[in-house]
Amino acid sequence: MILFIILSGILLTLPLGNPGLYWLAWLGLVPTIMVIKKLKDYKRVLVYGWILGITIAVGASYWLYHPINDFSGLPYPLVIIFLVILFALAGLNMGLWSVAYKFIERGSKKKASLLLLAGSWVAFEYLINFIFPYYPFGNLGLTQTGFDRFLQLSEYGGVFLLSFIVVLINGLIYKLISVRRLRYFLLIIVIFVTAGYFSGQALDRLDSSQYQTGERIDIGIITTEIPQEEKWQGQNIEQFTELIAEETNQLYENGAGLVIMPETALTFDYPRNGYYRDMFQDLTELNGFLLLGSQAIRDEPTESYNSVFLLDNEYDIQGRYDKIDLIPGEFIPLAGVAEFFTGQLWGSITRGEEVEYFNFEYAEEAEASFRVLICSEILHRSIDYADLVNYQFIVNPSNEAWFGDGNLQTQMWQSARLRAVETRMPVVKAGNKAIDGYVLPDGRYQEIVESSVVEIELPAPGREPTVYQEYGDLIVYLSILITLLGGAFKYFL
Repeated sequence: MILFIILSGILLTLPLGNPGLYWLAWLGLVPTIMVIKKLKDYKRVLVYGWILGITIAVGASYWLYHPINDFSGLPYPLVIIFLVILFALAGLNMGLWSVAYKFIERGSKKKASLLLLAGSWVAFEYLINFIFPYYPFGNLGLTQTGFDRFLQLSEYGGVFLLSFIVVLINGLIYKLISVRRLRYFLLIIVIFVTAGYFSGQALDRLDSSQYQTGERIDIGIITTEIPQEEKWQGQNIEQFTELIAEETNQLYENGAGLVIMPETALTFDYPRNGYYRDMFQDLTELNGFLLLGSQAIRDEPTESYNSVFLLDNEYDIQGRYDKIDLIPGEFIPLAGVAEFFTGQLWGSITRGEEVEYFNFEYAEEAEASFRVLICSEILHRSIDYADLVNYQFIVNPSNEAWFGDGNLQTQMWQSARLRAVETRMPVVKAGNKAIDGYVLPDGRYQEIVESSVVEIELPAPGREPTVYQEYGDLIVYLSILITLLGGAFKYFL
C-alpha cells in the first residue's frame, strides 16, 4: 500500500518539472483513492495520507536542500533534520485531507462522491496556502499548464479550478476501473468537451479591441547566469556591475524602450551607495527607461528592502516597489535560534508596505503601465488582482540561483503562464539562472537564452476583468462549502 501512495505522489509531481507530462496527474491520485477506500482504521488513513503529502512536498521542493545546505551555515545533520521537519509539516495537510475525506464520504467501497473528492482536495490545498503562504509550491493545478485547453480555464477560476478538474478526472477514472460502467467514461468525455468549449470562448474574447489594440512596445530583457555563491561577494561588485551595464547598453542599441534586469542584479544599495551608483551611470547610456533591481534601505538604516526602481534616461527615479510577499530566506523566523546553531548574525529583508504601479512614455504621447511581481510573488495571486485591469503587463524579475538545478525554475515559468491567462496580460520575465522570456495573454510564450529585445502588444487599460479577477477563488469557497455540507450530513444523519 505504501508503494501505491508513493507512486501517487510521484505521478502528481512529475509534471511540475516537465509540463508535457500533464496527463500523469489525471491518473496520479487513483492509487491513493484505492488505498483510502480499503482502509478502515483512521490512524492508518492519516499515516498513508501523510506519506502522500510528504512525497508531494519532496517532489515539489527537493531543491530547498541547496539554499539551506549551501548558505544557512547549519551543520549537515541539522540541514537534514530541518528538511525532514519542513516536508513533514507540509505533508501533514494531505494526511488531514485523507482523514476528512474518509470520514465524510458516504456509501459502499465503490460509491464515492466525486464532488466531495474534488471539493475536499481543493479545500485542503487552499488551507495550506492560507495558513502557510510562505510555501507556495506544488499546487496540483500547476501540473496542467502544459495542456493548453485546461490552462485557458484559469481565466475562470485560477489554479484551484484546475486542481478541482484534475481530482474530478481522477475520481472518474477510479470509478471506471472499480465499477466498469460506461457512464463514467462518458462523463470524462463531457469534462474534456466542456473544457474545450469554455477555453474556446475565452480565447475568442482575446480578439476584441480591448486586447488587440495594435500598440506594441520593445522591451529589453537582461538574463544572467551568476552563481549565487559569487553574486554577493564584495570583491565581485564591480565585475557584475560592468556586466549589467554592458548588457543594458546593448539592449538599447537593439531598440529597447524599456530594459528590465533581474532581481537584485546590482548588489549594492543603488540610492545610497554613491560610489557604485556613479560607476554604473558612467558605464551606461540610457536611451529609454530602465527597471533596476537592488536591495536598498529607506529611512531606517537597519531595514533593507528587496526593491526595483524605474529610472528615466536622466537616471532620475520615477518609481520604486518593495517586495511584499516574502519567503523564508528573505525573512528569518526565529533568528536567534539560527544564530545559536550557526554562529552567524542573521538579518531579514523588510516587507514592503504597498503596491507600486509604474507608468512610462514609450513613444510620443503614448504611455504604458505595468505591475512588478518580484521573484516568488509570481507563484500566487496578488492582493490587487482586480485592479490590474487598469495596467497593461506584468514584469517578474527574479534570482533563482539560490535553488540550484531543480523544478523550481519550471514552476516559476509555468506560474508566469498562469498569471498571464488569469489576467489576460502579457508577462515579461527577467532572471538570474531562470527561464526567461515573455508570455502572451493566451499562454503562448517565447523563451530566451540570452539578453534580448522582445516585442509585446499592449492590452487596453480599463478593460473588462476576467471572471477570476472579478470573483477570485470562488471555486475554493464552493469546495469548502461542499466539504462542510458533506461533513454535516455525515454527522447529523
